Amino acid sequence: MTISHKPTDLTIPRALDDLIPEVALYRKLAAAENKIDAFTQRKWLDLQEYLNKPLEPETLLLRVYVYNTCENQPWQQADGTAASKWTLRVEGRLVGGNAKFSLMLTGLTVDLMPNPNYPDIGPQNSNHIIEWHENTPESNTNVGLNAKLSAFDGLDITRTGQHPIACKVTLQLKELPLKMKVSAPLAQILGAPEMSQHGVIYGIWQYIQLHGLFLPPTQTDTHPVATREPGDDLRTVYCDATLFSLFGLAKFKFPRLMELLTPHLSPKEPIVIDYEVDVTKASTLGSCVVDIPVELSVYLAAVRAEQLETIKHLYHVNDHAIMALNNKISTGVAVLNQSRAKQQFYAGLAENPVDFLQDWYASHCHNLKILNGDEGFSEETMRRADFFANTNEEKGLDGEALLRDNVALLFNTNRL
Repeated sequence: MTISHKPTDLTIPRALDDLIPEVALYRKLAAAENKIDAFTQRKWLDLQEYLNKPLEPETLLLRVYVYNTCENQPWQQADGTAASKWTLRVEGRLVGGNAKFSLMLTGLTVDLMPNPNYPDIGPQNSNHIIEWHENTPESNTNVGLNAKLSAFDGLDITRTGQHPIACKVTLQLKELPLKMKVSAPLAQILGAPEMSQHGVIYGIWQYIQLHGLFLPPTQTDTHPVATREPGDDLRTVYCDATLFSLFGLAKFKFPRLMELLTPHLSPKEPIVIDYEVDVTKASTLGSCVVDIPVELSVYLAAVRAEQLETIKHLYHVNDHAIMALNNKISTGVAVLNQSRAKQQFYAGLAENPVDFLQDWYASHCHNLKILNGDEGFSEETMRRADFFANTNEEKGLDGEALLRDNVALLFNTNRL
């Protein structure tokens, strides 16, 4: 463990107010700093409350453009000396919003289909798939942009060649909360083909409450009758014909609901866009445009994430400068305390040299006895509380003062 010997005290003793008039200005500055810190902390709490506020459901359109541009194709140059190449771009814009395209996705994959005109592109070279995944920029490969970027509006892929090639663009949309695809029997109960896990559980809970399934049924013709048994409690659900056909059980404990629902939930299918690179045009912008409905909550969450990153940056941008100033202030306070001690020493010496030197000599003798362990001031004795509780006003003994002075002395000399 590294021990820092830098001074950390930022408080100037009140005894210096009369000696240094400028100390009053420092105290005003410290008071203003405390007000700013309190105001900043209050605003930070307000920001946290704003970020935790639930978002209203609403739908926007994410417009995705898939196109390519060409350079140095045979029809673009006369001599044919430059290498022909094309650039595939996947770009997204939120209609009615300004969030970055990547903030609306959790993953983007471009798969270049095998083509005999491109022998270098294929599974054998592991360069036919270009992937981007959220929060893992270091793992992205073959991407024609700076992988360190946290957000982007488009993805560029450049290859050399003068022949068309088919590709498949796969988009995995971000959802808050994450929605799952439900099975057909479960969708008949819930009335929706896609729902979040929380929504599915809440929907089944409402169904159980509506049909009174926490009480055993009296009779049934479509599924086995579930009777109350000694192990049943208030958490036991007695299935009707619909739940029996869904779960295949006559009854179950409600905490098992998520386990029973898992076979009926599956991840949503990603959005797949088929495209073929056209090398006969300088640009094919507008030839492939797909509008995808996205929830407003995802957009607002993306905007909030951008705002939060900006605020965090502004909040901590001057931390190093503030720390450097605090170090200078603490060093200055230490120098002032040393100067004050010198001033008191020389002032006492000038006022009454004999009495001052006698007191100074007695004080140093007392400290020397403590450090040498004389007169009971041993390390083991100093560790006992009753040693410092010995207070006698007639003899001039003050246990608290003894504790404060002696322990500080022992700590400063590494004796404790």
